[in-house]
Amino acid sequence: MAYKKGIIQGAPFIRQEKVGHVPPKGRPLSVEELRALYHLADKEYLKRFILWMIGTAGRPDAICELNLSQIDLEHGLVHLNPPGREQTKKYRPSVKLPPTLRNEMGEGPWLIMYKKKRVKEVKAAWRRVRAAAGLDGAVQPYSLRHTVARYLRASGVPAWEVSAQLGHKQHGFSITEIYAPFDPSYLSASSIALEKLLAEIIVPTNIRPLTLPERCQNGDDAQGADGAKSLKGMVGGTRFELVTPTMST
Repeated sequence: MAYKKGIIQGAPFIRQEKVGHVPPKGRPLSVEELRALYHLADKEYLKRFILWMIGTAGRPDAICELNLSQIDLEHGLVHLNPPGREQTKKYRPSVKLPPTLRNEMGEGPWLIMYKKKRVKEVKAAWRRVRAAAGLDGAVQPYSLRHTVARYLRASGVPAWEVSAQLGHKQHGFSITEIYAPFDPSYLSASSIALEKLLAEIIVPTNIRPLTLPERCQNGDDAQGADGAKSLKGMVGGTRFELVTPTMST
């Protein structure tokens, strides 16, 4: 840059090193861990964020920037890329709107709002619910996206459809050219699988009690990897019962 601007007379040689495999941000979660995050969330906007991350497999930024005008209720579509925004390497596709999410839209104009203002990020709220659930620091908002990707493959959803849901480009052909978003068959298998996953997560705890990680039930007060204490003294405050052999007492 300095050479191009004429600040220096010559540019030094810089060897380009290939970057190896970079692991995804955040580890995948079990369905019970997803349920714990959802039901222990202390803010409604965080619950909505969790459900929409799962129901669309979108990236955190795309969900926080989602305006209700991007949701096409008539055709059951969510356009994750807002009008006028140029697509980048992190492609934001148009995906099917799972029925459950129709009841999780709020009053707008933005999807994720708190005190009538758009929530630009959920880092602080995420750390609180992660601590409440006793989960490790590797559990990030991106964990929701990676969990959905694994769940879709485990549910038998075709690989190309999983890629389309996640916004991954395919070599040799374009998914949107073969199955346009307005085609009823577009992402049909993915949509069915995601609706099933959402239904498992939102089951009320009085019908299906939370089963939190074993380390949350061990009774010690040791600090976790991210500074979170055991849930032994916290369960009463969250009004949830732990599933233990002594539950009857």
